[in-house]
Amino acid sequence: MNEKILSPQFVRTLQISLLALAAGVVMFGVVTFAILLISKSADGSTMLASAGTLTVAHAIVAVALFPAGFLVFNVILTRNLEPGALQARIQAAYIMRAALWEGAAIFGLVILIVTGKPALAEMPVYWANLISPLICLTLMALTFPTRIRLEGLIRTRGPA
Repeated sequence: MNEKILSPQFVRTLQISLLALAAGVVMFGVVTFAILLISKSADGSTMLASAGTLTVAHAIVAVALFPAGFLVFNVILTRNLEPGALQARIQAAYIMRAALWEGAAIFGLVILIVTGKPALAEMPVYWANLISPLICLTLMALTFPTRIRLEGLIRTRGPA
């Protein structure tokens, strides 16, 4: 009985789910660590100067993670697909793709929070950090798993 419950596919899906959740925590940790290192000035000048650096870093991360989400999705769904593993692979692919997109989006939102209203009023260019959350939500809506989408995915990627 345990062999059925703890199948390799189930374990792999669980591992991938946990990795996806960890990716969000890692992104928050990196941003938080950066905030602790740079928030030394009481007048906000250090934060305003750091917002530019964080915005550039965020742009690099977003440009890397959005395409990486599609790449990881495709890689997960093209490797050694057995009929019994297809459902688990689809679930894992969706979770990993969403986690990568979410990491970029959360990074942008945290930068907005950290930058603060006075700095955003002084330098409206930092509102550009809102672009990645909007892209994330748009991509999630466009790829939302409906029955029709999943049937098409199984037809094109499933085992013969």
